[in-house]
Amino acid sequence: MDHLSKQQLILLALLVSFVTSLATGIFTVSLMSQAPQGVVQTINQVIEKTIQVAGSPSANFGTVAIKFEDQIANAVGSVSSSVIPLAQKFSPNTTIGLGLTVTKNGTLMTDASLLLKIGDEVLGTMPDGTQIMFAVISRQPQNGVIFLRPETSNPALFSFLPITFSSDVKLGQTILSLSMNPVQTVSQGIVTLSIIPATSTPVSALSATIGTNIEKNKVIPGSPLFDPSGEVVGMYLSLGSSTGDAQFYPVTILKAAVPADI
Repeated sequence: MDHLSKQQLILLALLVSFVTSLATGIFTVSLMSQAPQGVVQTINQVIEKTIQVAGSPSANFGTVAIKFEDQIANAVGSVSSSVIPLAQKFSPNTTIGLGLTVTKNGTLMTDASLLLKIGDEVLGTMPDGTQIMFAVISRQPQNGVIFLRPETSNPALFSFLPITFSSDVKLGQTILSLSMNPVQTVSQGIVTLSIIPATSTPVSALSATIGTNIEKNKVIPGSPLFDPSGEVVGMYLSLGSSTGDAQFYPVTILKAAVPADI
């Protein structure tokens, strides 16, 4: 064997190991076929019990929980970067709603009910704490939304990160929402109702909804509804919730409401 290279020796060792394992397996099967029935049943029971324990949720609960918590935290961080707290220009420290960034130039979408409080302008707080004015550029009361644009001569000075939309909504799925009360808070719940028309055109906010078990007092106008991957599936509109639980306008309808010229 002195004439064999190191690589050839490794391959030879692997071959011997494989042949040995194969022979051991054949020998074991042969013994099992000749063993008494009681011994075979006992071995099978031990194997089944081992599989049940290893596959039970409690066996790897810690790992699963840590991964899911990390996923939630990442989703919150991702969505937060695309959400702008809104305040009246004479009350800059009181958040009245949230704007969802829908374009890279800073166009925001929010609840049309805020028009009664802001008129044509509203103060937005960027993720870095900078406050700038936003002006109303589009009103869609039939859809329950309005659109805002930053009042700045150089939007490139600010970094706007548009939200990621998703239309994948399933009953019972875990869902999250952001609010400001007065600091940022997160609510977690499940989808309890899904009424999403099969259409790509805007419809009344009252004829399309995503119901949740998130309490209505845990959200504010414009609060985003998003899944654990950080994709937004809806937005809270104050006119759409008639119960104690918050209902959200589906994102498929929201996307259709975004004006083509912004």
